[in-house]
Amino acid sequence: MVEGLGISQIFALLPTYLRQMGVPEGDRLAFVGLFSSLIFVVGMPLVPLWGVWADKYDRICRCGWRTLSARARGSPRPSRS
Repeated sequence: MVEGLGISQIFALLPTYLRQMGVPEGDRLAFVGLFSSLIFVVGMPLVPLWGVWADKYDRICRCGWRTLSARARGSPRPSRS
């Protein structure tokens, strides 16, 4: 979700950035097409890594979140004996 929001924000302003960089009017459409295709070409090999990282770090985040929410509710800290 965050990636989609970031990409949509970039593409909304990309023609303006290209104009400021001095790209001619006729070439801007080609650059936008090139950038949009490169996002998927570069991102495709990374999909398996994103899955592994999501599985690994989601568990860590959820465990930490449970601890924080339990403390916020006033649950006592578990003993380490």
